Amino acid sequence: MRADSQSLKAVRERDIDLLLVEELAATPEFRTWLLRELGQSPDLIEDFVGVWHSVSDSELGESDIEFGVMYRDETRHLVLLENKINAKFQDEQLERYRQRGKKATADEWDAFITGLVAPESYVARTDRTDVVDATVTYEAVRDWFWNRDSRRADFKAEMVSEAIEQNRRGYTREPDEDVTLLHRYYWELARECYPELGMDRPDGVPGGNLWVRFDPSTLQTDVKLIHKMGRGNVDLQFSGTADQADAFVERYEPSVEDEMDIVRTGQSMSIRINAPPISEAVTPREQREQIKAGQQAAYLLLSWYELYIRDT
Repeated sequence: MRADSQSLKAVRERDIDLLLVEELAATPEFRTWLLRELGQSPDLIEDFVGVWHSVSDSELGESDIEFGVMYRDETRHLVLLENKINAKFQDEQLERYRQRGKKATADEWDAFITGLVAPESYVARTDRTDVVDATVTYEAVRDWFWNRDSRRADFKAEMVSEAIEQNRRGYTREPDEDVTLLHRYYWELARECYPELGMDRPDGVPGGNLWVRFDPSTLQTDVKLIHKMGRGNVDLQFSGTADQADAFVERYEPSVEDEMDIVRTGQSMSIRINAPPISEAVTPREQREQIKAGQQAAYLLLSWYELYIRDT
C-alpha cells in the first residue's frame, strides 16, 4: 500500500539544487541562515539580487547554483555553490568555480565566495574542501527545515534526509593497491623517524586519497595535522576558526617561524609549511626524500603547537 511506502523513491542532485534555489528565491530567513553558514555577515546586506541555476561559461564550465546580494556599502557579492550527493569531482572542478568568480568580479560583481553543499560523510572523505571558501552540510540544511513549523518544511527535510541516506548507501570506493602501498611506505618511514606524529597503520586506502592524517596524543580534538601529499601542503588546521580570521592571525602571526604561513582552509584557519608534492604515479621509494620532507614539516608544526599552544 502507498501509505506504507516512501514518499520519495530517489532524490537526485538536481532535486536538491532546485530545493535550494527555491528557498533562496522565496525565503529571506533561509538566505540569512545560509549566508551565516558560509561565513558571511547577512546583517550588513541591503538587498537580494537574485538566484540562478546551472550557470554555464563556455570556457570555465558550470556552477550548480549562483546567487547575489548587495551590501549596505553598495558592493555586490556573488556566491557560487557546488552541490554533491555521491558524484566524484571532475578534474579541477572546484578550481573552476574560483576562476568563474574571478571572471565575474572583472564584470558586474565586486566580490565572490565559493561553497560546497554535501552530506557530512561526503565532506569528511573528500580532500577538496580547502579549495572552496566554505562548506555547508546536508545535515545542517535538513535541521533548518526541521526547525520550521510547517508540513512543507517537514517534506523538504524528508527530501534532504533521503539524499543523505542515498549517500550513505551509495558510497563504495574500492581500495587501490598502489595508493595503499604509498601510504604503507609513508607509515613505515614515519614510525621509524617521527613516531611522535602518531600515524596509524593504513590499510585498504582508496584511489586518489593522498591525505595523511596524523593523530599525535598532544593535539586538541579541534586541531588536525594533515599532510596533503598531492599538493605538498602540511597543515596544522584549527577547525571552525575562519570566521575569526583576523583574531587568529593577530594571535599567532608573531610566533610562526619563517617557513610557516597562516592560510584559510575552508571554514578553518591553518598554519602551513610547503613541502615537495607526492604522486601516486611514482613509486614510494623514488619519493623517499619528498616523503621525509613532508614528515619533517609535520614534526615542526607539532613542535610549534606544543611550544606555543598546547598549554595556553
